[in-house]
Amino acid sequence: MSAAPYRLIFLDFDGVLHSVRNAQLFEHVERLAQVLAPHPEVHIVVSSSWRNAHDEEELQGFLWPLAERMLGVTPQLASALRQHEIEAWLNDNATRHAAEDAAGCEVSDWIAIDDMPRLFKPGCPWLLATDPLTGMDQKAWAYLQSWLETGTLPAEVAMEGGFNLKHSFSAAADLPVDYRIYPRSKRLQLFAPHLDTYLLDDMLFRHTAALGITDLWLDDDQRYRPNRSDWLVTLELPGACFKLEAIQLAQAAGGQRTLVLYSICRSEGEAP
Repeated sequence: MSAAPYRLIFLDFDGVLHSVRNAQLFEHVERLAQVLAPHPEVHIVVSSSWRNAHDEEELQGFLWPLAERMLGVTPQLASALRQHEIEAWLNDNATRHAAEDAAGCEVSDWIAIDDMPRLFKPGCPWLLATDPLTGMDQKAWAYLQSWLETGTLPAEVAMEGGFNLKHSFSAAADLPVDYRIYPRSKRLQLFAPHLDTYLLDDMLFRHTAALGITDLWLDDDQRYRPNRSDWLVTLELPGACFKLEAIQLAQAAGGQRTLVLYSICRSEGEAP
C-alpha cells in the first residue's frame, strides 16, 4: 500500500502565527498543531522572512509542536514574489522529498498562509490571506479547515478596477488609484503612487459606496472608523504598505477627516 500523499502548507510567521505588533510571538502555534493533528499527511515549508535570519533548527524551535512536520524553507529569490519562491521550492524539492519517503508518496496539494497578498499574483487560488493585526482569526481557521477536509480553499474572485481622483479646488495632479475588492472575505486593497489624504478620503467615502460597499464604515458620534469585525482595508504605495485603522472626523480642521494608517510592511530579511 502506498503512503498517504504529502500536503503542504507554505507558512508565514508575522501576521499569521501572531500579530505584526508582536504582542505575543507564535501565539497561534499550539492551535495550529491541534488543527493539524488529525492530518499527519500535512507538512510545513517556511516561507516567512524569518528564514533569512534564522537557520532551520531555530525555525523548528519556534514551531516546536510542529517541528517534525517542517520540511525546509523556500529559496530567497531577488526581486521575486513570494509566490515565485514557493513555486521554485515545489519545482526543486517536491519530487525529492517524495522519493525519500515510501514508494508512491507524492505531493498532492498545497496552500500558502500569508498576511501579504501583494507578494502573490491577484486571485492566487491557493493563498489563504490573514489579517496582519490579528494573524489567524476565526475566518482563517474556517478556511484552513475547509482545505483540510476538501482539498480546496473557498474560491473567491476579486473585483478589480481603478479611478483617476481629481482635486476640485486646485491644479494638483490627479491621483490614480487601483483597487481590488474581495466581497466574500471583505478585503479592500488600494494601490496608489503616493499618499494624498484628501483624495483618498474621497475614494473611501464616495467611490466605495458606488462599488457596492455599504458596510465599510461605522459611525459613532461622527467618528468614522472601519467596520473592523468585517472589512480589512489596506493601502499600498511604492515600497510601503499600510492598514487603514481609522478615519476620524476632525472638527478643529473644518470638518476634514483624518486617515490613520498602520504600517504592515516588513522588508525581506529584516530580523523580527
